[in-house]
Amino acid sequence: MVIGSGAIGIEAAEALKKKGYAVTIIELLDWILPALFDEVTAKRIEAAMERYGIHVHTGEKVMRINGDIAVTGVTTDKREIPCDTVVVATGVVPGVALARTAGIATERGIQVDRTMQTSVPDIYACGDCVQTIDACTGEMAMFQLKHNAIEQGEIVARNILGEQVKYLGAYAFARAHFFDTHAVTFGKTMRATDCILGDKELIERENGNDYLRVVLLDGKVVGGQAIGKYADSIGFFIGAMWRKDDMNRLRRKIAQLPSTGAVHAWHQIHMGSLMQSSA
Repeated sequence: MVIGSGAIGIEAAEALKKKGYAVTIIELLDWILPALFDEVTAKRIEAAMERYGIHVHTGEKVMRINGDIAVTGVTTDKREIPCDTVVVATGVVPGVALARTAGIATERGIQVDRTMQTSVPDIYACGDCVQTIDACTGEMAMFQLKHNAIEQGEIVARNILGEQVKYLGAYAFARAHFFDTHAVTFGKTMRATDCILGDKELIERENGNDYLRVVLLDGKVVGGQAIGKYADSIGFFIGAMWRKDDMNRLRRKIAQLPSTGAVHAWHQIHMGSLMQSSA
């Protein structure tokens, strides 16, 4: 039994299945990997897990773990599930108590500026405990992911050593790879743009079990998700996000390309063709 379906929960489920366990995932929210994928994408990943024999129950709350000396099962608000092993993978909460005792400003996490400095001069913070800038929108946000922590640590070190370096911002990027299914996500989900003003557009492409989903805000890429072969192309869209490419302009140019040859870079043609072929 795995409680929680974030990246760690998915990895644990795969590892247990490979060891021969009968595996069930319980997720409180309505779909797995809820912080990283939209429901449409997550349901496709969920279906793949079911094909591999991993049972998934979403929208279900664990009430208790049964057994006095050894685990005998789990009781949810919907059912009793017998099991002898439970993995709890329900995420982490930022540790801000020490920062607060030092008089450092905190909200959900420790607040830092673009140099990763806290509200107290010469005190820096980085990693999963900090609340920093969203690279896509400029709003305050937290993305508790390894690549952000590494980049933030470098910014802290360089500023402590006397350089004047600003952090470009944090963003979501994660892979969900289990058995022969590969999925990837970056930036904002469509759900995460609900409270953001602007012209939003969702681009989707599907080919069998392969799926691509790109989120545009005012014609700029702010996020994307992919499963299967389309995951190999997601890096092009991440680059477009950082460059703030005008995808509407790119699509217009791609539509006007002559049938014999093109003067544009291959990656632009590839992105444009993926978006032009979308429904």
